[in-house]
Amino acid sequence: FEASPTVARDLGRVIHANGLGANVCVHHAAVADQPGTLSFIDIPAATVNREASHLVGVGPDAAVADAPGLVQVPAVSLDAFVAAQGGPVVPRLIKIDVEGFEVQVLGGLGAMLDWPEVAVIAEVSDRMLRRAGHSRDDLHRVMCERGLSPFAIRLRSPRWRKQIELEPL
Repeated sequence: FEASPTVARDLGRVIHANGLGANVCVHHAAVADQPGTLSFIDIPAATVNREASHLVGVGPDAAVADAPGLVQVPAVSLDAFVAAQGGPVVPRLIKIDVEGFEVQVLGGLGAMLDWPEVAVIAEVSDRMLRRAGHSRDDLHRVMCERGLSPFAIRLRSPRWRKQIELEPL
């Protein structure tokens, strides 16, 4: 799933160019807690700060009606998407990188988070969470309510090898 029309198009081209179409597909949609349409500011790939691309609708930029790159994107909940595909699909790993909308995405996972085999990895930014109207505490609370145990991932770089450490939050 990719909310950015630009990134979804480019990702589709890469998948096709590498012959991965039989195993990988791109869905141009934002993942949210409910289906609908969301406003998204799509910053061109040539822009150095890709973090500038983001969903709009809450926080300080909620009233941005004429922002450059503003587009409307479809939104889906993963629970509804899986049901429409004939589910049940049991993912082993869900990776979330949604620039502050992690709380909404978790709200749309529903029954998927009831599966004991699923792990969730999320990139989290306090600034982005605040822009979306949430905080790290909100995200931590939602994760704990859904039975997830939040950890920070730390990368250590000893001289000859890299090590990943999980630190409970």
